[in-house]
Amino acid sequence: MAATDWIRMRTNLWDDPRVSAMADLCDCGEASIIGGLFWLWATADAHSVDGFLPGMSRKAIDRKVGVTGFAEALWSCGWLEDAGGGVKIPDFTEYSPQSAKARSVIARRAANSRSVHVGLGRM
Repeated sequence: MAATDWIRMRTNLWDDPRVSAMADLCDCGEASIIGGLFWLWATADAHSVDGFLPGMSRKAIDRKVGVTGFAEALWSCGWLEDAGGGVKIPDFTEYSPQSAKARSVIARRAANSRSVHVGLGRM
């Protein structure tokens, strides 16, 4: 993991009423919900530029986060939409703007370039 691998997450997420609603719907604690949200948003950040995750299903989301009903609760709270052939996170670009992603890609390329040049200097 590079130093530029990060996602934006609010510090007051624990107290968001949607997190409490999801915890109630899933019959679990807020920590499980926030952990699942972290996984979902990090996965979308790594595999999407617009929040669309092709091939991802509600069943797969529940399995990956280990919380039955998690995807349905996301959908009921407005944090997930069904999309043709997958799912979509609404307003994804607001929270993971392309410019931030582009800066991250540029930083990774620069770091890789530096490491290659450093490695060549040792020969």
